[in-house]
Amino acid sequence: MLSIASTMEISPLAQAKAMNETGLLHRNATDYLQENTTQFPGGMKKWTESINQYGVSGLAYSIDGYLTCAGYPAAYGHEEQDLEMWRSWGWNHMVKYDDRFIPFDNVTIENEYGRYKQMADAFDNRAAKYDEKPFI
Repeated sequence: MLSIASTMEISPLAQAKAMNETGLLHRNATDYLQENTTQFPGGMKKWTESINQYGVSGLAYSIDGYLTCAGYPAAYGHEEQDLEMWRSWGWNHMVKYDDRFIPFDNVTIENEYGRYKQMADAFDNRAAKYDEKPFI
């Protein structure tokens, strides 16, 4: 089983791969992303700080639907919440925002533009709130 201790002992490139194989996230009772505290007992912020020393950054990946391809919670309806959580972990960039597991509702009727616009608006809101560059 991978943990923060074991990822510190492997190469920085393998650390990023390990992150995808650990059952990283679920949504907690307040619908925020919650890291797997068994595998990352110090939390994502500590893990991010540990990999930064190797020149590796934590990067966000999500989808404009309900689930990622790996079955983890995706951003649909939680764009602002997810950006806040990623920021609290020290992540400042998104590596990929995919188009999968799409719900059928009024936003979906707007097609891809409407779904991607929700995250683009969240980027803009976060940048204005913290007077920072956009997340992307």
